[in-house]
Amino acid sequence: MDVRKSIAANPKTNSQILFTLSHDEKAPVRVAVAANPNCPVSVLEPLSFGRVTVRKSVAANYQAPVQILERLVNDVEKAVRLAASNTLAALDDKDPHTGML
Repeated sequence: MDVRKSIAANPKTNSQILFTLSHDEKAPVRVAVAANPNCPVSVLEPLSFGRVTVRKSVAANYQAPVQILERLVNDVEKAVRLAASNTLAALDDKDPHTGML
């Protein structure tokens, strides 16, 4: 699992591998996929409906679409709501010229 988790966390991992790892039986691997800054929306979307730890990871991903984050702000789990709120707040603070946080 450690190898799969490391691959899932690597920003250079391609989207097809991330898609495959997003279906891994081990939650820590799926959490790493959800946290990957280069994870495609098509992978983040289904992960945003996963178990709490995975949803929290999606909610903390600055690359997650606002639409997903806005839904996660209303999640049943406080930790997910907080992560989504913090991410949305940080995105609001982005420099409009550079796009940097």
